[in-house]
Amino acid sequence: MAEAGGFRHRLISGWISDYSSVPVWEPWPSIRLDRRLQTDLDEVFAVAGASGYTGIILWGLLAGRSWAPHLPETVDEARARRVVEVMAAARAHGLKLIMGLGLYSWGFDRIIAEHPELDGGGASVMCASRPASWGWMRRVVDYVMEGFAPDGISMQSSDMGRCPCDACQEMASLEYHSRINDRVASYVRSRWPETLIEISTWGMDLSNPDDLPHVRQMTAHADVLNDFNNSSARRGREHRKALIGALSCAFGTEQGWWLDPPPFLDRLRWFVPLSLSNVAYWRDLADDGAASVQRYILPLANPGAEVGMIFDGLMLQDVHQEPLPVLIEALGRVFEPRTLAVGEALAEVWQSVEQAFIAAQPPATYPHMVSLSGVHYSGTVPPERLADRPEYLLRMKPVTLRSYGDSLRSALATVQSVRPDLGSAEKAVRLERCIRLSLSDVERAQAWRPACP
Repeated sequence: MAEAGGFRHRLISGWISDYSSVPVWEPWPSIRLDRRLQTDLDEVFAVAGASGYTGIILWGLLAGRSWAPHLPETVDEARARRVVEVMAAARAHGLKLIMGLGLYSWGFDRIIAEHPELDGGGASVMCASRPASWGWMRRVVDYVMEGFAPDGISMQSSDMGRCPCDACQEMASLEYHSRINDRVASYVRSRWPETLIEISTWGMDLSNPDDLPHVRQMTAHADVLNDFNNSSARRGREHRKALIGALSCAFGTEQGWWLDPPPFLDRLRWFVPLSLSNVAYWRDLADDGAASVQRYILPLANPGAEVGMIFDGLMLQDVHQEPLPVLIEALGRVFEPRTLAVGEALAEVWQSVEQAFIAAQPPATYPHMVSLSGVHYSGTVPPERLADRPEYLLRMKPVTLRSYGDSLRSALATVQSVRPDLGSAEKAVRLERCIRLSLSDVERAQAWRPACP
C-alpha cells in the first residue's frame, strides 16, 4: 500500500547512455562508461538523492547485448573498477543501486551461439524447458551478485519474447514468464536475502483476470512488480485494484506520461516539460494501493528533464500535496529565481507548454510513453537524415502542432524577460537555447506538412 500519501519505492531507470549529457553516436545500446559519463551519473545521483528517490536501475553497467561465454571476460579490470565507483557514488547519495538483468533473453546471443543445446529456435532466447539453460542463468546471477553485490536487480524476461519451441509454447505466456521469474527470484532470495528484487513486465500483459494465479506465483519472492505501461488497467481500475490486493509484493507502474529520446539527439533538442499532467494519474495509482513508481531517466542537461526529475521525486513522496508549489520549488532549485514572481512566471511557462504538448497527443485511456524518434532501436547508428527528423512533431496534427509552437514562442519571450532575475545564468542560457531549438524543429515540421486542417 502507499505510505502517507506517497510511494514507498520511487525509482529511476534507464540504460547508462540515457544519462549522457552529450549525444551518443554509437549503435544502441551503447555501454561506453568513461569519465564524462561517470560525471553525468554523479550529477544524476546527487539530484535524485536530494529529490527523494529511493533507488536507481542501471542497464548496461556490465553488458550490452551479450555476455561473454566465459563470463569473467565480459568486464575487464578497468571497467570493473569504474562500475564499483558508480555503485559507490549512488549509495553515497542514499540510493539503492539496482542492476538490470535479462532472464533467459537479452544478453545471451553469444552464449546460445556457442551452446546449441540452449537453442529452442530463437537466436536471442534460451529455451526455458532445457535444464542447461537454468545452469547458465544461474551462472550469470552468480557472476553479478558475487562479483558486484548490487543492492537490487530488476528482472526482465519478456522484452525479447520467449522460446518458440513446442515445449515452451505449450505454456501460456504469463505461465511461462511466471515460472522463470519465480525461479530466479527464489534463487536470489535464498542466497542474498536482503537484495531488492523487481520484476518488470516489458512484453507482458496483466489485463486478463485468469492470469492472476501466474502473476501471484511470479511475484512470490519479489519486492516490486513494475507493470510497464500499466497493462493491468486496460480492463479497468477495478481489475488493477484486485490484482494489487492479491499480491504479496509492492505494485507499481511507469510514471505516466514520459519521453523516450534517442541517445544520438542533441540534449537540448526538445522542450517537453512534463510535470503536473501526471499528478492525477499518481493519485489514482496510490488510491488503488500501488506502492511504487518507476521514472525513466532523461539527461539532466535538458532543462525540462531536470525540473521534471526533481518535481516527480518531491511529489511522489506525497501525491496529495498541492503540485504547483512543488513545481515552483523544483524550478527554484534549478534556476534560482530572485523573486517569487519570477518563479511563478517560469511555472506558467512549464504549465502552458506541457498543456499544449499533451493536447497534441492522440487520445489515450492512460498516460504513456512518447517516443521522440524510433530509429535508435535498430542497433545501428542511423543516417543523419533520419536522426535529424523530429518524428514526434511530424505525428501531430497541423492545428495542435501550431498550438504547441505558439506555446514555445510565448515561453521564449517570458524566459528572455526574466533571464536577468535568474541566479543560475548558465542554466538560463541552456533553457533559452532548448526552447529555440524546439521551436526551430516545430517550424521545420510545419514546412513539411501538407496544407490540411
